[in-house]
Amino acid sequence: MKKKIYCVRRSNKIQWGTSIDDELRADMCMPGWYLVMGLLAAAFGLMAGIVSVVLRLSALLIVLAAACLLLGIAALLCWKNQSIQMLSDDSFIYTTILGKKTVYRFDQIKSIKRGGGSTVLLMGAEKVSFDSTALLSARLKQRLDDWMNTPSC
Repeated sequence: MKKKIYCVRRSNKIQWGTSIDDELRADMCMPGWYLVMGLLAAAFGLMAGIVSVVLRLSALLIVLAAACLLLGIAALLCWKNQSIQMLSDDSFIYTTILGKKTVYRFDQIKSIKRGGGSTVLLMGAEKVSFDSTALLSARLKQRLDDWMNTPSC
């Protein structure tokens, strides 16, 4: 099975992502550039930290290198873990950035808040959030649109 490095996003433009035969690896997943940026930031932070310690450069540079390393690790975790996998038309599994999985039903959604940087599904006391750059399957987009167009919202 040949892997392709693109998938179709909301605007039907071709975007970087991990897909097999034009299928997303989940109904909501992070694009592949999270992986690239995470690897680059982690590698740069690690190298800058080692050079800073070996050459005994300023403590500020060591702190900045550590921050860059942590940012890279966060981007890698986000790319690897954060996803939504639909189980049926009525339920889905949400996986957080740290890998915690929770099963939700679409009828648990109380409201949807869309901002410039993210979308948040309010599920009572809990929240399901994903970045605006997330790649959504047509099935999940249709289900969210159906929820938005119901008279009860």
